[in-house]
Amino acid sequence: MKLFCLSALLCGLVACSGSGDDGVDHIPDAGTPPDVLTKTAPEAAGSNCQYGGTEVQVGVDQNGNGILDAGEVQSTFYICDQAPTTDPLASVYYGELVIGSPADVAAAQSYTGVIGDLIISPDSDVSSFDVELPNLMFVAGTLTDCSFFGNQGGAKFPATTKPVPPSTTVSLAALQVVGGVELECADSPETISLPALTGIHGALLLDNANIVAWSAPVLASVETSIDVTNTGLTALKLPAIGNSPQSSLTITDNAQLDDCAMDDLAGAVRRGGFRGQITINENGAGLGSGSGSGSDEDTTCTDVAHVCQAVTIGGDAADWRECYQSMDFGSARAMCQAIGTGWDLAYFTSIADEETLGALAYSPTYWIGYYQAEASAPYTWVQAPANQTFAPQSFMDPTDGAFWNNGEPNGDANPDCVQSFTYDGLDPNSVVANDTACDNAYMPLCRYLP
Repeated sequence: MKLFCLSALLCGLVACSGSGDDGVDHIPDAGTPPDVLTKTAPEAAGSNCQYGGTEVQVGVDQNGNGILDAGEVQSTFYICDQAPTTDPLASVYYGELVIGSPADVAAAQSYTGVIGDLIISPDSDVSSFDVELPNLMFVAGTLTDCSFFGNQGGAKFPATTKPVPPSTTVSLAALQVVGGVELECADSPETISLPALTGIHGALLLDNANIVAWSAPVLASVETSIDVTNTGLTALKLPAIGNSPQSSLTITDNAQLDDCAMDDLAGAVRRGGFRGQITINENGAGLGSGSGSGSDEDTTCTDVAHVCQAVTIGGDAADWRECYQSMDFGSARAMCQAIGTGWDLAYFTSIADEETLGALAYSPTYWIGYYQAEASAPYTWVQAPANQTFAPQSFMDPTDGAFWNNGEPNGDANPDCVQSFTYDGLDPNSVVANDTACDNAYMPLCRYLP
């Protein structure tokens, strides 16, 4: 009886939906669910993907048109490309690469290095042009603006030296190391920009008035020498310079550089441990420089506070000055005395005192305060501590070293003044003295006597 009642109840519930041909009543079909669609598009390099990639959009096709419309997008994500791998040797030019025209610049855009010299020397029919090589990371040879070669070896060489026009700009944004830099043709590039350059494995030579801008802000070292001569530069920053007997620092005849400021630069380089030769003179007149009739001396610093730089000799950093101008003995004394009371040409109290100069410079050649007051007179010190007497010794009879060089003093000028110098730049203890005419020109070495 209960089963019958349940059956009747079910039949009553489904009767409203009708009966199929099979005599069975059915619940209506819910229909096919809408499709889930995706859409992809290239993604440019940017904030979503540093190196670019693919944008992926996901959503439900609500209107059933088979297209993922903007209003149907429910999720967006990105599949990013990996950082590109660059082989610095993948595009290297072997030989001397000559850039002589805009077409050469375009052809060299992919080069990452040059095994040889990079010569920027325009063709005879080319006016001034800019040289931008953004991918160039190293030059094994020299970056230069001169070439003296003809055509040979399949590489391009100008038949004659052709200067770069004055307005040429050289920009090598990725260059990190170069064998050397020598810009010295009749018309060098006006602007040289090397923002990534960290090292020059050779010399830096800038020698032309057309050079008005040299930018290498992260340059840390030059292995041999720096020579900045006759440029139009208005400012100069010096990196560390290599410490070899052949190293030198020369800053001369630059009309826009203040000579006193260049003395200060040189002093900082010396105090940093540079032992090479230093030459600073005849740069443009500026604060503290001479002025007047237009002679060479007018553009040379006259302020001894700049010309005579403090140096450390024998552990003493307060009582010694090295002056970066060459002059006769009398002028050298006057320059030292102008530093202040107690200053004069340097005196030595022992052989060891003399030999300490070899730790300051490889080839120290200075006027020191030892001289003959008149012909055939004995040599005396212009100043010396009263309680310390020092009789300079010769090679003939040294007891603890030799003050005089072999054969000196020989009285060749009579009277004579005395210079110190080294006979072996590799040996810091090889500093000796030589008598010479007092009107010769050497740099003064000054010492303070308390």
